[in-house]
Amino acid sequence: MKKLLAAAVFFAAFTQAQAQAECAALASMPDLYQACMAAYASAAAGGGGGGGFAAKSWDYFPVKDAGKGEAKAGILYNLDAEAMALSVKARYSVIQGLELAVFWDTPTEDILLNFSVGARYWINENLGFFATGLLPIEEGVEFDLAPGVQYSMKVSDAFEFGSQLALLNLLNDGDMWLSVGLEADFPLGALTPYVGPDISIPLGDGDIGIDINAGVTFAINETFAVDAGIVYATEPGALTILANVGVSF
Repeated sequence: MKKLLAAAVFFAAFTQAQAQAECAALASMPDLYQACMAAYASAAAGGGGGGGFAAKSWDYFPVKDAGKGEAKAGILYNLDAEAMALSVKARYSVIQGLELAVFWDTPTEDILLNFSVGARYWINENLGFFATGLLPIEEGVEFDLAPGVQYSMKVSDAFEFGSQLALLNLLNDGDMWLSVGLEADFPLGALTPYVGPDISIPLGDGDIGIDINAGVTFAINETFAVDAGIVYATEPGALTILANVGVSF
């Protein structure tokens, strides 16, 4: 059970229909079934204004300056599964261009899912590389790695975009997945609306999954920000809503 939940959070390559199939064995135990579905909801919608958790990177844009960091906490609610999940993450730029991050997700207060840790290195304002690892803290969970590349461009003060290409399920059994993420941001003063898809392509058997992300981030000041958004999984038509509070330091 713990292995299933940890994998659900780490890999966002599953559609809602696949999630229901994976969790079907728990149907006779409503609490565990909802926890399982919530884990998939968290995987699909962990981003919130800057890329999703398709490969567990912070976002698709350049890292903060050296010595700067950010922490974010939020909730996610999957309307189809009627299940809520919590998400906490933090990042810090140890030197110029190099960011370290940690991610934690839990569908209920009784289940502690494994941590993921990640690193991103941007060689300039447009191109960066990253890798994220799932830590096998709990018994039955295997280490896995998701490497990838990111590209971003600021077209104007009112428009910028970010993108990501990553491999999932690199070290464990089963087919690998190719994750493609795109995001367009439209800064309007303190408000930044965003929209973009996360596409999961199986390198073997399976169906292509597409999640559409949309929302808005509001910078209260230089330290605090809030964001809210939705993730729509096109295959089953499932909708997840999310909200986050962020603190920069």
